[in-house]
Amino acid sequence: MRIRIVALCAPGFLLPAIGAAQPQVTDLAPIIVSASRDAEPAADAPASVSVITRDDIERTQPQSVLDLLRTQAGIDVSSNGGLGSFSSVFLRGAESDQVLVLIDGVRAASSTAGLFSFQQLNPAQIERIEIVRGPRSTLYGSDAIGGVIQIFTRKLDGPSASIEGGSYDTYRAQAGYGGGSDTVRYSVNGAYVDSDGFSASNEDAGEFVFDPDDDGYDEASVTASLDATLSERANLSVNGWRSDGKLELDQGLTDTRNSTIGLNLDFDTLPGWQQSFGFGYARDDQATDFSGFFSSAETDRVTFNWQNELSLGAAHQLTLGADYYRDAGLYADDFSAYDQDANDIGVYANMRSTFGRNDVQLGLRYDEHSEFGGHTTGQLALGRQLTESLRGFAAFGTAFRAPSLNDLFFPNFSNPEL
Repeated sequence: MRIRIVALCAPGFLLPAIGAAQPQVTDLAPIIVSASRDAEPAADAPASVSVITRDDIERTQPQSVLDLLRTQAGIDVSSNGGLGSFSSVFLRGAESDQVLVLIDGVRAASSTAGLFSFQQLNPAQIERIEIVRGPRSTLYGSDAIGGVIQIFTRKLDGPSASIEGGSYDTYRAQAGYGGGSDTVRYSVNGAYVDSDGFSASNEDAGEFVFDPDDDGYDEASVTASLDATLSERANLSVNGWRSDGKLELDQGLTDTRNSTIGLNLDFDTLPGWQQSFGFGYARDDQATDFSGFFSSAETDRVTFNWQNELSLGAAHQLTLGADYYRDAGLYADDFSAYDQDANDIGVYANMRSTFGRNDVQLGLRYDEHSEFGGHTTGQLALGRQLTESLRGFAAFGTAFRAPSLNDLFFPNFSNPEL
């Protein structure tokens, strides 16, 4: 078990001795799944890819996931306050609702606003983050215009615990345990953060927006996973995440609850043919009381995926699949309300081929959205290994974003003709 108290500095003097006692390890290129929806070395992906590992998180000790993302090329982060405040992430200039966010493979953005609450993620519960820049609608459908950010939750091996404290009366705690056997592994990881925060208002901005009290934040979250080997050819994985946060705004209060659960069944159908069936559920609830004006939004999303990976010889990999998701949203305030839903079904194909030092990736997809209609997207990527340590690629792709439920149905501001 590791107990870490940030205020103590003595353990830092032990690091050189500990490092000297460890054998030299050769870093291997990380294996990613977000660029092509199947496993491949990050160095071989014909796309601009970054991976934030658990080692990176331990080394940098970020206050939030936003601290990790803002260090990456092509990403801009905007926050309107301190810890837990509303934030936006822009990838390659695309708006926040034009970046697909996945948690353990599950679409995590709100169905109403189309945005994801990055501030709800706790770095203590993250194993790695994969960032793929550029259009990816051919593989994922709607929203993947600027790219894809996929967060993988942490799976513990044994006990883990930490306690931290810092400025603005900020305290963090994390505790979890992971174990199992050769055929069944499980992990549970809980985290809590509490901060008095600071006032983000400008005292010169006027009485209406200025409130000298601090913008406090507290959040409790838990992740859980179960991985089971059902047979020599079949594996089952279940991953879940839940976060409840409360943010004290100037003249207001916001409660946010987010959760995702994903289930995947993978099996080898025949030699060279792997199938996977996936189910995902995401929920995003938010209630705000601002100077007596109350509003609430309750959204959920159900997703299904069927994917086939076919090895056509050593140099060719064909991926065929189909996606379905249904969005449902309920919004209400003191003057208006709506309760609506929409759905999308998509089919896709992606071929990756290697010819000596050259790689080619070609993909095509068709989506049919219940409100937005049909859309066809495609991508072509060419890569070449120039030297042993240098690789070049060029890529072209198209992408789209289907309107969110707010875009379609929000009272007095929506456009049902989208």
